[in-house]
Amino acid sequence: MKRAWLVGWVLAAGIGAGAQECRLGDQLLAVYTPGAKHTVPNEVLKRAKYMATKMLAGAGVTVDWIEGEPLGDPEQMGCKERLTILFDVKAPARFSKWAMAYSDLTPGSQTAVHIFYDRVSLFYDRPHMPEFLGGLLAHEIAHILQGVARHSRVGVMKARWTDRDHDELLHGRLPFASEDVALIRSHFRARAVSVAGDLGAAAANDSQR
Repeated sequence: MKRAWLVGWVLAAGIGAGAQECRLGDQLLAVYTPGAKHTVPNEVLKRAKYMATKMLAGAGVTVDWIEGEPLGDPEQMGCKERLTILFDVKAPARFSKWAMAYSDLTPGSQTAVHIFYDRVSLFYDRPHMPEFLGGLLAHEIAHILQGVARHSRVGVMKARWTDRDHDELLHGRLPFASEDVALIRSHFRARAVSVAGDLGAAAANDSQR
């Protein structure tokens, strides 16, 4: 039986920058998962994070997973991009019954990604559901980093994954397409330049006091 899963939806556009100096080429990300331990079994979450971390590393992104709420002061995170992921107990009715998650690119959005765990938990390949969840996390995180509502014809950022894609994921052969890697790199380069500009302006203001 041929299957396909609508991986996620994307809303609007935009994600902010941090506040401390970043070197060009740095692609550091802090992902907050408040309340995840109350929704997702620990072993499932551990395996999913491992899979997502490995997949994002293929695009040059280093991920630091943090439980709880984001820190109030962006400067405390240094150069790291920050985003928050919530694991929803029940998917909102407005989404297609096939959707597993969505990314919110709306400027100022407090939560970047919502995972519909009630649907993910029913994934047909139960033994490998955590790995599927990890691929889903990597897909949605990449949407946020790219900052645009788009999908690719192949790889992690396809809109729908087939049985073959799932098998490729499990064997570590489902990569990000070259255009997806380029968009992610462009995001981090722009962020580093923006932060450097902010620091320069702040230093100039201080010197005039």
